[in-house]
Amino acid sequence: MSVQPIAMTAPSAERFVEMYRSRRGGLPGAEDLRERAIRHFAHTGFPTQRTEDWKYTDLRRLLRAEFADPDVASAGRVSLADIAPFLLDGDCHRAVFVEGRFAPELSALDGLPAAVTVETFAEAAAAGRSGLDDRLASFESPDGTGLMALNAALAADGAVIRIGKGADAVTPIHILHVMPKGSTAAVFPRNVILAGENAAATVVESYVGLGVAEGWTSAVTQTTLEQGARLRHLRLQNEDVNAWHVGLTQLRLARDARFSGFLLVTGARLSRSEVQLQFAGEGAECDLAGAYLLRGRQHGDVTTRFDHASPRCASRQVFKGVLDGRARSVFQGRVHVAPDAQKTDAHQLNRNLLLSPGARADSKPELIIHADDVK
Repeated sequence: MSVQPIAMTAPSAERFVEMYRSRRGGLPGAEDLRERAIRHFAHTGFPTQRTEDWKYTDLRRLLRAEFADPDVASAGRVSLADIAPFLLDGDCHRAVFVEGRFAPELSALDGLPAAVTVETFAEAAAAGRSGLDDRLASFESPDGTGLMALNAALAADGAVIRIGKGADAVTPIHILHVMPKGSTAAVFPRNVILAGENAAATVVESYVGLGVAEGWTSAVTQTTLEQGARLRHLRLQNEDVNAWHVGLTQLRLARDARFSGFLLVTGARLSRSEVQLQFAGEGAECDLAGAYLLRGRQHGDVTTRFDHASPRCASRQVFKGVLDGRARSVFQGRVHVAPDAQKTDAHQLNRNLLLSPGARADSKPELIIHADDVK
């Protein structure tokens, strides 16, 4: 493929376009799509506080930080004893990624049910698995942002989980992303969770640090639940307080699907955890709770965007925070009810406990309602 020059209209993007150029040869599959993604990012750049959704979170400190390429040997310096404090008690299937790359020697994926598969994003992308390109191309949707495009361009690995029709994955599946001590790498994990009709599963997604590290994790997890599927999903962000973290979770729920999620934020000097949910079928339900525990000068942003596009769907959000020192939290919760989404039932609650006079919590609920029979 011939490489055309990339027009640079966003000054903040230049350094990361160069990062893409240096890593391009080692990225799996979808070369044309990645080129489209980096050109989109070169045009849009990073969101600024002039963007309403980013009004309370300033990324300029992140842009001044220096990031390295992941070290291919980093997994060899991490042992099972190192990650033991972050593993689940009891039986579980485990996929471990160190500095964004799969670590088979730390993983445990034997004994999966016949209708359940877990493979790496790198394997799936290199093999051209059906549907992955469509998910990478989501940056081209109206909800797409420069950060989504940057992840699409630079995503090197992650977990792809498929739960087949009617399957019940009783044993939890744990996706563990590890940033080793001393790391300054910028990594862009891409996780995909696909639950077939009437399937059921529990997935735990963790981002942890093993010591002082100043790297940046920019992760995207895309989840689709088909009709009647049920998923419990827990996401933990516990990276080192010197690290940077931006995470986006996209959810699409078909008719009568059920999603139960919990989000815990305790790490990183600056973090943003965003959840975008689309009710794509009647009668679906989402119950999402979360907590953030911040101290020192940490900044934690939790943003949710729920799109009630179908009738008779229910969503419940409960987020609580505890802040000490000069920590700052942001909670933004948007609920959009489409004109035809009658019988919508939506609930949202955010409460914060400030333990010091220097702590600050900003809460911004948004309701956009175009139907008249809602609760």
